[in-house]
Formats: sequence, structure tokens, C-alpha cells
Amino acid sequence: MLDLLWMVWPSPITGRSATWRAPTWSWTSVQSQVMWNDNAEFVLSSVQVVDIRYTTVGPSHMGEIGEAVITLRAPLVRATIESGSVCLNPTTSSLGQIAIYDQKDDYVFSMPRQHHVLSGTEVAILPVRIAGSCPTGIVLLSREGTLLYERIGYIQLMYRDNEEILYEGIRDDIDITSAGRRREAFHRREVEKAT
Repeated sequence: MLDLLWMVWPSPITGRSATWRAPTWSWTSVQSQVMWNDNAEFVLSSVQVVDIRYTTVGPSHMGEIGEAVITLRAPLVRATIESGSVCLNPTTSSLGQIAIYDQKDDYVFSMPRQHHVLSGTEVAILPVRIAGSCPTGIVLLSREGTLLYERIGYIQLMYRDNEEILYEGIRDDIDITSAGRRREAFHRREVEKAT
């Protein structure tokens, strides 16, 4: 499960390739340098791998991957992309203690190609593990009209302290990438995430 938690580092340098290279949950799908944050305390027990399927082109032990799908059962946090950033819904009271601490996109969303992600696009956050008391996971984009998702990023959430919450309304220097974003509560459902 921790193999899903790679991140583009330091930042993506291009859009997603128009030519399929690998499933989006694999680091080989991106054209940028990647790394793993290896300080995981534990994988969330609510995340379960249900199935993994793949086909190869050529010999199974040396052939290229033709298609790959991983099916997960996990809680999701609903969010949206706003100006290239993942945003949680500030009106959902159950997320009042949660903020986005760090976001690493898999590719440059703004490039006007097939995989361009517009502001206002709904996404889902799938928390996978706890690292230093922060939930860490991946950002998923739903394939329209299906139960399939593709991975578009890595994200780290944090629990905010009460003082920060109390003064949020009157401070004018709040970092929009962390304190200003919350979306809906966790939803349990089976998620198929594909290429």
C-alpha cells in the first residue's frame, strides 16, 4: 500500500504524457523525478486492496504493461481543484479540524491538453497512512460516468490546533494552501482506481 505514496519532487516539469506509459498509480506514469516519504507510522486499516489486475504485451515476465487496474476499498474526502490547488469545503463542520499541509501534483494541471484539470473540478482524497500524526494519501480524479479514478497527486493533511481555528476569521495572513481549505466528511465506498 505504501508504494502508492510516491510524490513528484521537487515539482512537476510538464503535463501528463499524451502517450500512455503506465497506470497513474505507478511512478512510471510521470515524466518527473519522484521520491517517497518513508516516515509512515502505520497504514490506515480502513484502506484495503480488493483486487489487482493487469495485462502485458509480450512475455508476461518481460513484456510491457498493456493495462492495469487496482481496486481499493477506502474512505474518501471530497474536495475540489481551485486554481491548481486541492481545496476542502470550509462549511463541512466535521472537517473543521483538518487542513491541507502539503500537496504535490503528479503533473502540471494547467497545461491545455487532454489531462488539463479545470478550476472547480471535483476530486477525492484517499488517506492511506499516518506519518508523524498527519494523514497522508493520494488525490484522485473520477473518470466521468464510471467508478474509475486516476491518480493526480500526493497530499498530506494535518490536524489544526484550536488557537489557529479561533483566529482564522480575523487573520489576513492565512496560508491558503493549508488553513483555508476543507471539503466533505469521509465517505466509505468501494473505489476503483485505474489508469
